[in-house]
Amino acid sequence: MNERTQIHGIWWWRDETLDQTIECVVATFNRLAGLTLLWSPWYRSYHSFADCDRAAVKLTNNPELIRKEFEFQREEYKVSAQYGYFLRAFAGPEKGKRMEKSEFYVSSCHLPPNSGYNNVRIELPTLGPQAEELRKTDLLASAVSVLIDIWNPDSMMVGDMMKVMVERPWPNGPFLGWINYLSRRVASVSELPEGWQWWGGAKDRQIFIHEGGMPSPDNPDHMAAFAGLSKNIRWELHPEGIVAKPITKSYGGGEGMQSKDSPQGPRRLKLKFAPTPENAVHYANQIIKAAKALDGIDLDFSVASLKQVDQLIEKLRVEGASVEQVGETLVCFGCYVGEVFVKNARGKWKEVVGTATGELAGFPLVIELENGNWCNPIGRVFKRLAIGSTEELVYFYHVFAEGT
Repeated sequence: MNERTQIHGIWWWRDETLDQTIECVVATFNRLAGLTLLWSPWYRSYHSFADCDRAAVKLTNNPELIRKEFEFQREEYKVSAQYGYFLRAFAGPEKGKRMEKSEFYVSSCHLPPNSGYNNVRIELPTLGPQAEELRKTDLLASAVSVLIDIWNPDSMMVGDMMKVMVERPWPNGPFLGWINYLSRRVASVSELPEGWQWWGGAKDRQIFIHEGGMPSPDNPDHMAAFAGLSKNIRWELHPEGIVAKPITKSYGGGEGMQSKDSPQGPRRLKLKFAPTPENAVHYANQIIKAAKALDGIDLDFSVASLKQVDQLIEKLRVEGASVEQVGETLVCFGCYVGEVFVKNARGKWKEVVGTATGELAGFPLVIELENGNWCNPIGRVFKRLAIGSTEELVYFYHVFAEGT
């Protein structure tokens, strides 16, 4: 199984319309297909379990269907107008497993003042021969080049956003990974230090590659390379509307769990209970009490309540919270999401040792579902904070609970 890898680009508020976004999606699907047949065609993400038994719906070269999909997703998940529109699609085997497919996400047309970054993302498959083929450096750098031509982002990276090598310059801002692009609107790179190279040997587009491959915070050479790079980047002022407030709310505490995914590498999360299947419900109950006391929100373990959890995590993002600051809170939220699976989809908590997700989970607990799926609600909540609205939790529930 290959490690988690994604292409991820962000841009701040600007005057853009749904029509322009649709044009960008059409261009994206066509130009990625020109790079590899593994990205052709692109299909609509499944809406329900019943969809799995039907032929996949092709979105490539179908702007009207793309428009309907944007509108459907906005209505289905009750997306506020300030968060614009979002769309999901996949390329790969129509009847294959989810981890054998490339998944495309875009969230655009965000409005000020509190909607955060627009973003476009491609999650690479982790299983099957296509997983290895799609991790070739030149292919991924070419994909970055295509996407920046189409979307004109502030920044773009290829990597695992849960492996933070250096702090972002401002909350939820540009993230540095294996392959990187920085618009001159946000940064200038003077020279590249040892361990880095310009893609194609030219620095004019500011696409640069870590020569050591996918970076790891556990590798001292990788950490040194990123420290050297950060000294050679001159960041511009952060966009108007970025809020960086101290985090004053507290949802959980105590002793006990190691996380691979904190910004400075592994650290021990201070949890109140041991991270066991039996204790997951206690963490969930902590978040129920805290949400009521701190935000006046009643969480009731319903699927609909995941929208409220999304809103609470989005508030943390707007406040500038990092995974490092609120890791314990995120574990509690993750256990709540897991309990929604337990109570509504007959899920069962399992320790990751010996499970199909053991290598990738990053946390000791996952959920096993009756339909044969495994999901990682704790990890998903961490990604929801780190990446944003494309990691929406209601959608996450339907994907795994309904087998889509």
